[in-house]
Amino acid sequence: MSLSKSLLPLFFSLTLSVSWLLGAPAVTLVSPNFGPAAGGETVTITGTGFTGVTDVKFGPTSGTIVTSSDTQITVQTPQSVPGTVHISVTVGADTSPTTPADRYTYQGNWFAYVAGSYRPIQSPSTPTAWYINLANNQIEGDITLLQQDAPLGIAITPDGRTVYVGDQSSQEKAAQPKGTSTYVNAIDVILNTPTAIECNGHLNSLFVAISPDGTTVYPTFGGENKVGLIDVATQTLTGTISSTGDNPTGIAISPNGKKIYVADGGGPSVTVFEEGVFSKTIHLSGRPTLIAITPDGSEVYVTANSNQIYVIDTLSDELKQTITIPGIHNFRGIAISPDGRFVYICDADSTNVYQINCSTKQIENTIDCDASYPRGIFIAPDGKTAYVVVNNDLLPRTYAVKVIDLTQNPPVVVDTISFPATDSFNQISITPDPSPAAEFSVTVGAAGSPTAFDASRSVTAVGTVVQYVWNFGDGSPEETTTAPTVSHTYAQGGTYTVGLTVTNSAGTSVAQTFTGQTVSNNGSFDNAHFEQVITIQSSSSLKRPHHFRGKIHKHHHHLKLTTEWKRSHSSGKVKYQIFEDHKKIYTTKKLHFKKSLHPKDYYKDHLHDYKKFLEHRYSVRAVNPAGAKSPFTHLDME
Repeated sequence: MSLSKSLLPLFFSLTLSVSWLLGAPAVTLVSPNFGPAAGGETVTITGTGFTGVTDVKFGPTSGTIVTSSDTQITVQTPQSVPGTVHISVTVGADTSPTTPADRYTYQGNWFAYVAGSYRPIQSPSTPTAWYINLANNQIEGDITLLQQDAPLGIAITPDGRTVYVGDQSSQEKAAQPKGTSTYVNAIDVILNTPTAIECNGHLNSLFVAISPDGTTVYPTFGGENKVGLIDVATQTLTGTISSTGDNPTGIAISPNGKKIYVADGGGPSVTVFEEGVFSKTIHLSGRPTLIAITPDGSEVYVTANSNQIYVIDTLSDELKQTITIPGIHNFRGIAISPDGRFVYICDADSTNVYQINCSTKQIENTIDCDASYPRGIFIAPDGKTAYVVVNNDLLPRTYAVKVIDLTQNPPVVVDTISFPATDSFNQISITPDPSPAAEFSVTVGAAGSPTAFDASRSVTAVGTVVQYVWNFGDGSPEETTTAPTVSHTYAQGGTYTVGLTVTNSAGTSVAQTFTGQTVSNNGSFDNAHFEQVITIQSSSSLKRPHHFRGKIHKHHHHLKLTTEWKRSHSSGKVKYQIFEDHKKIYTTKKLHFKKSLHPKDYYKDHLHDYKKFLEHRYSVRAVNPAGAKSPFTHLDME
């Protein structure tokens, strides 16, 4: 663990202490710490310095304050997208510091967005994006876009708040009227409204990719040999990267965000940029169309408008292997599973999706899309389902999304989501699975006794928390549980930093899963990992009993040992354990103990020799209800 991470609990503690001393607001508890993405729930925020509160924000959006006092605020949550946000309380010029205590998780479902054009009978085409609730595979609505032509590429920001759609305008630059250009549409997922980002005279923003950190959108400008740079914060085109190959189409960003791979659709090559600067041209035998990258960033897969798929090694940026599928094909869609095991290829000239094993580079299965021609594909974040955009231009024309169950072998189509009349139906993307949020409470026991941990307040936006990994900070092995509660016994007293890392049912935890355009699993260390410093009381802090005295006397014709001691000078109730030769023989609340030593018939005439027959060693120690134990006090004979 890095020093910066180990100091986080101390930083939060100091931040809250300073805020309290200065009178600034500070949040210590949010209850409940989760609710629906639709908002409208009442949440109680506990803390200090709330008098005169003017605003309570859930991430970027203000809630509605219902009641407030200096230590507590009730507020109605605003609408959001699924995910975890920090709550900030503003009083005058002061805003509460950000800590793990102020997190709130919005819960909801994944949505798929599909780009295309809607065309009712005897009406012009309308560029459109549809959105599908993946909880029930139902179309929930559509959004009209401002574009020159039909939408094509589509990608979603890591936080799931904005969908970007490219424009496959077919106009040539020389023929385009002055002052017009292509657009990239930015769709606000909460409001379901688009913002058309004007691309300053550039053409054909065919495909788009979004950097893994969510700061930059990269559209490819076909016919101009350029890649655009759109700033997500300002929603403006800020520049371009030049010197791509001829007519760039598909684009992918490496998982570390450092490399850009561009398919040169007008020529047989892929152009590589590193840190925004031209790095290399990789020559191929066919014209590439689309690109995807394995989650570990080791390989790039490139489709072509032929029967070939190219595999590029990212370490050398050299062509590593060519996968040839016999026959005539037109590969128009590509997706890699979140676990990196398979790449899926859509063949727009047949009805097939090919499942290729990334280890063997062999076709594992051929999936028939029910007489429909697949053009775009995306895998759900849990890796269990593929969503495939299909067109059938033969009468009667059909446009749909096929739902493929990938858990079956071979995978099969299990559902069809039918769309209204369209004349263009292209790519698809799915909102990322947000990181779960880890949190736990502690019931501290003394050294040698169990300490209880409860992670029931750990939550996730979609699905459930299925795994808890505990690091107890004492050098013992990590413990993995499927239940939120666990106990651990510390051998020695001291201060320990306990860490918890959680994973949800989609496999999302501390790391991102990214295959080139849209983050699939938006894991976050800051959310999925939680640390807390605890102090374990040492058993030696319990005082020993003192003046442990004893004597032997004749009692009814036998010997009896009678002992007594003075109490342990420790707070709380204690009991006393008596040991004979290191073996516990008795526990009492009293300050004395008696024991018969020998049979009466042997010693009735030899009481003066008792000392040589006292061969046992007796000790006493104190123990409290928490299980803490004092050092031993040994018996002194009178």
